[in-house]
Amino acid sequence: MPAAPLVFSPKNNDTISGNEIVIVGGAIPLGSLQVDLEGESYITSVSANGSWQIVLPNISQLSNGLHTLNIRVIDTAGNTSEANLLTLNKVEAIIPAVTASGVSLVPGVVFPALGSITGPSVLMPIILPELSLPPVKLIEETAGAVELAALPVPNIANVQAAVTVTQSNLITFAGTALPNQDVLIYIHSDQALVYRTHTDNAGLWSFSHDQNVAELTPGEHSVYAVAVDTDAKVKSRPSAVAFFTISKSLWVTIYSLLNLPTTIFAVIILLITIFWLYRLKRRGALAS
Repeated sequence: MPAAPLVFSPKNNDTISGNEIVIVGGAIPLGSLQVDLEGESYITSVSANGSWQIVLPNISQLSNGLHTLNIRVIDTAGNTSEANLLTLNKVEAIIPAVTASGVSLVPGVVFPALGSITGPSVLMPIILPELSLPPVKLIEETAGAVELAALPVPNIANVQAAVTVTQSNLITFAGTALPNQDVLIYIHSDQALVYRTHTDNAGLWSFSHDQNVAELTPGEHSVYAVAVDTDAKVKSRPSAVAFFTISKSLWVTIYSLLNLPTTIFAVIILLITIFWLYRLKRRGALAS
């Protein structure tokens, strides 16, 4: 008997709305995936790498409240797996609150992408110096997760090829993955930086790296992402590696040199120089 299929999105007890819902998961390769809901059956094929996706229409006709989907896979020999029970909460269609960038802010409701990515949040990186171990929780979640080809690989969307660090000292990264999913972003520099972020209901993620917390030196750096499903204890294959080059603007270089100790020292030297010139001028005046 084949193993029960996995469901990556939506999660159990998620809230749904609208006219259709997209379900994404993994199962035994080349099998047939069947979803039973309210007496209706929907069937799709599982790909060679074990991934599957199915769209359930007419969701708006369901009554409000909890609905349980029975999801099974049938292998090529005709054997049927046990059901994976997915419970979803149907609510009335909600007009999403939309930001200026056009992304839904209604929590718990799966909406399609409405526009560009919201303003990035500044996250604190997990800094992994060479010859040291990453935090225990990160080890448990990544090393304990099995790499699964069926789990969609996240995408890094807008890493610029060349980044000029401005006075704000922020570098923005953004991309896509499955909705409401954890994503780990690995930045390779003189020391490895690992960020953990979470996609929104539209599958968008975005954050800013703060150079004041951990400075990426000028030069070329690489970045890639991995999606993690902590419930199923699986992770995706790494995304394509993106490269970017960091350079500092002249004003940022000057500003970084004008720290408080340097400024105090410069002021003291300036005052001493002015006093010395004043003394020289007085001596010259007295001599004449």
